[in-house]
Amino acid sequence: AKNALEAAWALKPPRPPVHAPQGIVFEDTDSRIGVYGGVVTITAAADESDIEYYRVYMVSGAGFQLESLGDPIPATGELELTLDLNSSFVPSQYARSLVAVSGNSSGEMPARLHGLVPHADLVDYAVPLLGPKSAVWRGKRDNRPGCVNGSLILRRAADEASISEYHVYWRTANGTRGPLVGSIAGAGFLEPGCKGPSCALIDQSRTRDGDYVYERGAYENNENAKITASGPARVEVTFFDTEDYYDTLTLGDVELSGNLTDTSLMPRIVELPKGRFSIEWSSDESVTANGWSFQLEQSGAVAELAVDVPEVLGIGFEVVPAYGAEELVSAAIFVDITHSSSSEVATALAGDKRRLTASEPPSVMQDAASAHDAEEPLLLAEVKPKQEKEAWLRQTRSNSASPTRVVWSENRPAQLSEVAARWGLVRSSFTVSGLDEIVCVQPSIRAALSQVVAAQLPGVKDTGVRLRSISVVLVKETEAIASREQHSSIVKVDVEIEPSVAAAQTATALDRIEAQLILLAGGRQAARRFDTALNEGLMASGAPLPSQAGPRRAVFGTVQQLSPKMLAAATVPVRPAAGGGGRRLRGAVFPEFV
Repeated sequence: AKNALEAAWALKPPRPPVHAPQGIVFEDTDSRIGVYGGVVTITAAADESDIEYYRVYMVSGAGFQLESLGDPIPATGELELTLDLNSSFVPSQYARSLVAVSGNSSGEMPARLHGLVPHADLVDYAVPLLGPKSAVWRGKRDNRPGCVNGSLILRRAADEASISEYHVYWRTANGTRGPLVGSIAGAGFLEPGCKGPSCALIDQSRTRDGDYVYERGAYENNENAKITASGPARVEVTFFDTEDYYDTLTLGDVELSGNLTDTSLMPRIVELPKGRFSIEWSSDESVTANGWSFQLEQSGAVAELAVDVPEVLGIGFEVVPAYGAEELVSAAIFVDITHSSSSEVATALAGDKRRLTASEPPSVMQDAASAHDAEEPLLLAEVKPKQEKEAWLRQTRSNSASPTRVVWSENRPAQLSEVAARWGLVRSSFTVSGLDEIVCVQPSIRAALSQVVAAQLPGVKDTGVRLRSISVVLVKETEAIASREQHSSIVKVDVEIEPSVAAAQTATALDRIEAQLILLAGGRQAARRFDTALNEGLMASGAPLPSQAGPRRAVFGTVQQLSPKMLAAATVPVRPAAGGGGRRLRGAVFPEFV
């Protein structure tokens, strides 16, 4: 007993720190929904006498500690410490905040909300990947002078996975954005789409009412296809003849198999509830039959915003897709209501540059709709190209409108690379200030540009970035960019990007590259990091650079994802998988490359 008492007396109790860090800041920089990345910044405690390290934990909305994030951060005496998350993370289901605690060899402060330790809310940063397809203004008769009364009818984006809402603003006569009119909530809408090796064997069409028709005639062994969409939806199976039990068509939770054509079950109606669903087709390795056909009627593609305001504050409405506070301005559409009377409609189609007046006959309006999308039934009246608020944004998204002189172009062989032939690639362009035609064509500069772009994109190696051409931006576009910042000269670089073979194995590899390029075009923290890496890469190239005031900056333009089928059907050769030389061009102005 004496020995036990002496041992207990000699044992020192744990003494975790009593001084907490002063603050924690975290801003998500990963544009994928539900995935977080970036740098955690911790403001050290005012007194670090009992602190050996700091640690970051996720905590639930109720304030309880969940798993830790990253490694402990040693206390160095510096006021600000950072935890660089080298790879993005997906928080646990109940995680709502991050807290920073101090610790030493005997313990840590408790990681709880509303205690001594500071916390930062987990705010998911994401940028919409798509925009609305069209917007229609339907005015109502209103005898009140100066009032605007009617409905803005919106055709939702093809996939709303990255859209939480659509913001509707007034657009003024001089092209600037006016006050917010209202918002239309996203509904998770998804147009039907087919994935799988047998999708090309299925006949797909649209009815005049906009329903989707899928038909598979006499089929073969080992077919597999999956159609995904959002409900509510109604499926009407009009013909069905497959090998009983082994060859199946599964509509949500309903599985069909066998010869049902000559029974009272045809037509078979299946109601699919709200939310995302799938229709799966598969046949086994033996015995085939005559196939099947069904018609899919989908709800929820259209949303409506009632507008009743006492004052006209612009010439129309600008509709912008958003995820939280982040907007994809390049996908906005504009509806001009100045030419529509109280009983007429005005319509805008995404990406359509035609302009029609509301007084044109219905046949002309329907022709314009067919030119936009032959399978999408739409009313048409007023179509106007979108205007950008900032001049430097406007020029980056309409590069083809300004003349450029190509000074270098790659030698492109006729065959696709292995990655492009199997999975496709992403095409984009960017302008760089402070480079001239003498410097930009040097191999070391071209290599530096490829390396900088590759380093900023997920799953991309240096050899996966191919410069297609380098052009000198002529005076008209230079003046537009100079309105933001004065530079001596500007070059435009057209690039093709493909993921590494390992990264391409995932279905979202090209989507992730495209999303990051859109993020770079947004001008936020990602763009600032790219500019820093660009200046460092150009300096490290060893090439003599033109003198200029201030750092060089890059502005990214339109992003285009090209599938293998699109590349194979192209009339111009596409790039190889690995590096090559190029040709330098002088003395002529060339049109934009396709």
